[in-house]
Amino acid sequence: MKKMTSLILCILTFCTLFTINSMAQIMIEKKSAVVFEDVQLTDSVTLEDGGVKTELKSVSYGIRKKKVFLLAVVKIYIAEFFAAEPSKLMKTSAGILSSLKSAGSVQLRITVSRDLTGTQISESFKEALKANGIDSENTSQELTQILTTLNEFKQFKTGDVFSLTATWKDKMATMYLQKPGQPLQKVTGPEKFATDLFSIWFGIPADPKLEDLKKSLLK
Repeated sequence: MKKMTSLILCILTFCTLFTINSMAQIMIEKKSAVVFEDVQLTDSVTLEDGGVKTELKSVSYGIRKKKVFLLAVVKIYIAEFFAAEPSKLMKTSAGILSSLKSAGSVQLRITVSRDLTGTQISESFKEALKANGIDSENTSQELTQILTTLNEFKQFKTGDVFSLTATWKDKMATMYLQKPGQPLQKVTGPEKFATDLFSIWFGIPADPKLEDLKKSLLK
């Protein structure tokens, strides 16, 4: 009887673990043969959540540079843009942000070109949000959560990758934040927080170099 009870417990434990794993969120990438700024680009990514798979195809890519110390221009990161339905994107400066939802799911995949702290990244995002009239100190709980999570990540090393993937359903959005060596973090809330976050790249550019990146992503 005791052996039978132990066997049943083992089976139940296995079933529980299998159920948890089958519901996990994972991101699978398919590499491209294209190399840009010493980074091998990605041809497509597949988001799997709860057994549901969504394939996102490569749309465009570009490099984020920034002027420092008034004169020097340094490389910050390579940005790759993906969408489930690229044909539904409105590739104009004024229309791209509002068309993201129409594309089904979208992702920005970022490969850092230099060692950066999470604080440096989150602060640069806050500057870009400010350019779009969004006060990072008084914004939605969901956007605050994403900025805080990035800020708490101690170090992004050269070549590290993190991504921001958004999906929409009705008036809600879900953002999947992927950081190096960590499982996907899932944040769901009213769709405005996702639009606000993507305004960093597709809204009003915070500086001329970010405007250059936006033009590249619209190609």
